[in-house]
Amino acid sequence: MSMKTYNRLWALLFGLLVLFSIVGCKTLDETNVVEGTHLVCDSTGVMVAIPDRPSRIIPVGVSTEDLVISLAGPERVLAIGNLPNNFPEASKQIKHRIKLNTEAIMALQPDLLIVPDWSDPEMVMMLRALKIPVYVYKAPHTVPEIKATIQELASILHEEPKGLAMVADMEQRLTKVETFIAGVSAKKVVAFYGVLGLTGGMGSTFDTICQIINVSNAAAMLGLDVSERGTREDLLRINPDVIIVPSNVYSFDQYKEIDVTNIYTDPALQTIKAVQNKQVYVIDARWIMSYSQFMVNAVETMATDVYGYKQ
Repeated sequence: MSMKTYNRLWALLFGLLVLFSIVGCKTLDETNVVEGTHLVCDSTGVMVAIPDRPSRIIPVGVSTEDLVISLAGPERVLAIGNLPNNFPEASKQIKHRIKLNTEAIMALQPDLLIVPDWSDPEMVMMLRALKIPVYVYKAPHTVPEIKATIQELASILHEEPKGLAMVADMEQRLTKVETFIAGVSAKKVVAFYGVLGLTGGMGSTFDTICQIINVSNAAAMLGLDVSERGTREDLLRINPDVIIVPSNVYSFDQYKEIDVTNIYTDPALQTIKAVQNKQVYVIDARWIMSYSQFMVNAVETMATDVYGYKQ
């Protein structure tokens, strides 16, 4: 085969790859694309016509709110949910509180809805049919994924410098923690335990935090994944050095989290090392269950509770 023929074949292959990448992103009705908007391919492979500078944004989920308020500011956010995020003061500037349903969203007529991929796909389809721009992003679980998500949302909101600054702050703080952890010799076993049982298994943000601060995750040791729960008997079997309990900040009156005092006084748990050594700690659920930049807060707090890290 001559070099000229080889180059032609390579050019054809490259062209096909580009074509497949474009075709792979399903296009909505392109009559939606008007002046002042641009097309962006979301994580579901749908082309979404997004305003060049959206100013009536509804972010869905506490972590999404954290990301969008950080990037766009509360003045561009139309509504948030009823659960507390990490910006209580800024959230007071946001007029509306909304439940995640089609009727409530349509009544407010947002110019952009940003939702994680765990959102109801039928609701997303219905809102798109009603001409509401819905951008679906893949919910991150690891630090690299969180960084990528920040930059992804910063791009569609045209706030790239803020996104870069957020990522740089995460990296600086995590590097400090990792430098400290490198000097820790004894690896501890840590359990994420609450009213739902032993959770935080493989693939969860808690598992990511455990890897960063070099502890053994009790749920992962049992082979549990992100959607599975262990029992009190599992907790006894693993016998963790430290127990982390989430605060009930996400729950309102739906349920109350386990009181640390109850763990210390439970007769069945007296043989657990974390109970014997008074190593049961509460961490704000807005951090320990976050997939926004606030996961770093949980990293720092867990490193402090488990190994004595000084922030």
